[in-house]
Amino acid sequence: MLLTVHNSISNKAPQAIRNLINLRSFKYNLRRQEYVLSLPKVNTTEYGLKSWRYFAAKKWNELSNDIRIKVGTNEIVNRIRSLNSGD
Repeated sequence: MLLTVHNSISNKAPQAIRNLINLRSFKYNLRRQEYVLSLPKVNTTEYGLKSWRYFAAKKWNELSNDIRIKVGTNEIVNRIRSLNSGD
């Protein structure tokens, strides 16, 4: 899932998947807040919080900033795969 989000941000995913991911915009210039996704508004907690769109954005935002700033590099793929092997 995190690799799909990375591909979406890097414009390597199909347009249909890229439409599911929205980068968050900030009013202020915050330190190291690149590639933070906006959480979509959900209508129901039973289905909305379990949707791919919401869950993927939440898990991506839980990544540390030093991983997220490496979008577009091969290093982020290796770091995400190492996170999955640690589970």
